[in-house]
Amino acid sequence: MSPATRTVGLDGKTYPRFRLTAEEADFVVGRCHYLAHDEGLSVRQIAKRLYDDHGLRRAVGTIAGYLAQPCEKCSGGQTAAPEHRPVRSSEVLS
Repeated sequence: MSPATRTVGLDGKTYPRFRLTAEEADFVVGRCHYLAHDEGLSVRQIAKRLYDDHGLRRAVGTIAGYLAQPCEKCSGGQTAAPEHRPVRSSEVLS
């Protein structure tokens, strides 16, 4: 791997850089909201479930950031089943 495809973690070690497409990011954010709202899981439990079910490793702070983004259920709109669709800034309910 070239240096451009690696990143340095807080522990000083290098790790492969992994970027999600927009569609994958929407799925992960929606999945985090579903697990938090509908199943009542904590952030750490969500991180474990994402890894167990989908093989995705996400930091607790990253998941907390995802949950800070409004979804349709947070905004009082209809939810898409079974995932919660993230609300784009142009779609925010007034």
